Amino acid sequence: MGIRRMVERPDTLTALRTGDISLRHARRLLDQLGSVPRPARDALEAVLLPHAKRLTPTQFEGKARKVRERFHPDSITVRRAKCLSDRKVLFFPDKDGMATLWLRGAGDDLQGIYTRVTDAALSQLRADVAVDLLQQGVTGSGLGAGLTANVNITVPVLTLMGKSEEPAELEGYGPIDPETARRLAGTATSFLRILTHPHTGIVLDVSQDPFRVPASLKKYLRLRDGTCRFPGCNRSAGHSDLDHTIDKQFSGPGGHAQGRVIL
Repeated sequence: MGIRRMVERPDTLTALRTGDISLRHARRLLDQLGSVPRPARDALEAVLLPHAKRLTPTQFEGKARKVRERFHPDSITVRRAKCLSDRKVLFFPDKDGMATLWLRGAGDDLQGIYTRVTDAALSQLRADVAVDLLQQGVTGSGLGAGLTANVNITVPVLTLMGKSEEPAELEGYGPIDPETARRLAGTATSFLRILTHPHTGIVLDVSQDPFRVPASLKKYLRLRDGTCRFPGCNRSAGHSDLDHTIDKQFSGPGGHAQGRVIL
C-alpha cells in the first residue's frame, strides 16, 4: 500500500488513524478504489467506509466486490472479456521441497474446481485430491470418478430473461456477468424461486416445519446466509452445517426464521 495512495484518500487515512478501520481494511479498500476509474473513487469510498467500520476484513472484501459493480462504468460482461485474455498457469518453486501452482481463469470455472475438490475432501487433503485429479483425472483410490462440480447462482429474473444486464451472484465467489449466469442456468437440473425485498435484497419468507430439513430449505438457508453465521467466520455456506437458532429439543421451530448456517 503506497503512501501516495493513502494521502489521496484523506477519509480512509483518518479512519485508519482513529482506529475505526484496521490496516487490512485500508488495503482492501484502496485495492477496490484502484480498480475503478478515478472519477468514481470518491463516491465509492463514501459508500465503502461505513461497511469497513463494522465488518471483518474478509467480510468487508466480499461486500466491497459487490458494491464496486455499481460504480464501474464498464459492464461486467465487457470487463470479463478483457480479463479472460490474461488467464494463465504459473509455477513458483519454494523452499523445503514445496512449490506453488498458481492458476488464473474464469471465476465460475475456478469456483467449480474448488467446489469439486472441497466436496471430495477437507483441510490439507484438498491439496492431495487436487494434485491427484490434475495429474491423473482421478485419485488412486478412485475418488473423483463421477464427481462433478456443483455451484449455486442467484440470478435476477429479468437477467435470466435477457431483459436486464444486472450481474448475478455465484455462491462463494461474488458477482458474475449475465451471459455466464444464463449459461450456467441453462444447464441447471433444478431451480429454487426466491422472493427478495426490492430495495434491501433481503430474502423474504419461506415456511417449513419438518424434523428433517428438506432440500429446498437447505438451499434457502445457504443462499440467504452465504457464509457461516459465527462472528468473523467467512466459510462458504455450501461447506457448512445447518442448525436451529433455538434447539429442536427446546421446541425450536424448523422454519427458515429459526434456521442458520454454522461451521
